[in-house]
Amino acid sequence: MGPRLIQLPSTSTKETSLSRQFLKNTRQIRTTSALHDHFAPLQQTSTQTLTLSGSVYTLLAPASLAKTRASNVSSTHSQGPQGHRTMTSQPQHDSTGATLPAILCLHGGGSNATVFKIQTRRLYWVLSKQFRFVFAQAPIEGTPGHGMLPVFESCAPFYRWVNRRFKAGESDVEGTPRDEAEAIDKILFDVMEANGGVDTFKGVIGFSQGARLVGGLLLRQKIEERDLGVSKTKFTFGIMIGGPFPPIAMSPTVDTADYRLLREIPTVHAWGRDDHVKPGCVDLWQACESDHCFQMDFTGGHHLPLKDVEAKDLCDLIMAAWYAGGGKYAVSADETY
Repeated sequence: MGPRLIQLPSTSTKETSLSRQFLKNTRQIRTTSALHDHFAPLQQTSTQTLTLSGSVYTLLAPASLAKTRASNVSSTHSQGPQGHRTMTSQPQHDSTGATLPAILCLHGGGSNATVFKIQTRRLYWVLSKQFRFVFAQAPIEGTPGHGMLPVFESCAPFYRWVNRRFKAGESDVEGTPRDEAEAIDKILFDVMEANGGVDTFKGVIGFSQGARLVGGLLLRQKIEERDLGVSKTKFTFGIMIGGPFPPIAMSPTVDTADYRLLREIPTVHAWGRDDHVKPGCVDLWQACESDHCFQMDFTGGHHLPLKDVEAKDLCDLIMAAWYAGGGKYAVSADETY
């Protein structure tokens, strides 16, 4: 059987000539390992040891991936609200001295910021010259989520964004009690303000429950823009990995007619071919489907891409969404040739 092809839709958004060429080149992405040599190898600039509650993990990662733990992060990371810390990655500025655009990173339910930083390392290796990755931690401590044990046992405690235990397919809406939505907002806005300001956060990425929250944040932004003319957040694209429909709304009530607003913002959707929530992931993708909605699947189940070539494919789609939202290519200040 030949390589699988994923056909990406065209975009009607204006881009620079470089952006248009990039999008042209990413119309068809081959997702077989046989094409691994087609892509430049991921740079792994150093080997770091990460000590978590007595266990030691060795990560091949850029030196700027600092040693972290959910309750004990280095001074290079900012303090979030109510003791919740965030983890940001260097570099911070482009070659002109301007602050690099940031992507807000939201972990899954029953996970934490430390785990999500490890899970997204392949994306960081490719995209850290273009974006700052800023990790937020959910407010509700709870039991470990899917896939946390035994691999991430030493990363405890684990957190979730909302209390409700949603079952994929049981409803097409999920409202959030006002006090829980306010707690989420408190954490996210404090994190963004502490890391360059809300206006510098152009993207938001989430996995599983975090992906569903991405949908809810984008939906609220579009509703505020429609009803108020301006929104508190300034996201130009979103990435949802392994997140089933429906979005987690940032309000107690949901009007399903508003879901069409999700088609007005570029999004990326990805899921494992054997993911147990794959049908819900497809539903969320279809709710967002437009000329600037990008989708791929990858080997495995409910996790992020584990193969370098598939992680690179996902990074290409993230850049496509960035360009579709009006973003431009930038080079970090410490980039050398």
